[in-house]
Amino acid sequence: MFYAFLRDGDIWTVCQGKRERIHVRRKISAFAISADGLHLAYLEPLGSRPMAGAGGRLVVVSLEDGFKETSRRIRSNELLATCGTIVADWRMVWKPGWNPLDVLMDKPLALPRDNVFRCIQTGELLRLEHNLGSA
Repeated sequence: MFYAFLRDGDIWTVCQGKRERIHVRRKISAFAISADGLHLAYLEPLGSRPMAGAGGRLVVVSLEDGFKETSRRIRSNELLATCGTIVADWRMVWKPGWNPLDVLMDKPLALPRDNVFRCIQTGELLRLEHNLGSA
């Protein structure tokens, strides 16, 4: 089992009973740990208050290589561990040429035109029928 939580401004990961503390220098607006426990991603918002669509600095930490970090600026404010990876921009409305970002591969996910999706255990995408007008 792999999970992560915030405590005293830092992110703690727990992977197979082993705890690790990831020091975060700034406030974060979102974080997620990959299903295999090998990567952690978090977002540092731009400015003092996160705003929808403003995005921020995405930091991806390898939990197996001495906490090696890579970072880049993205427009998302949210992260989700799904489909065997970590996804940003997963709630934005679909539009031509746009797909959610697979932050571990640093490329868009190849999604069907319908933006409502879930992953099954094999990591395959499963489209869900939906009615945007219903609750």
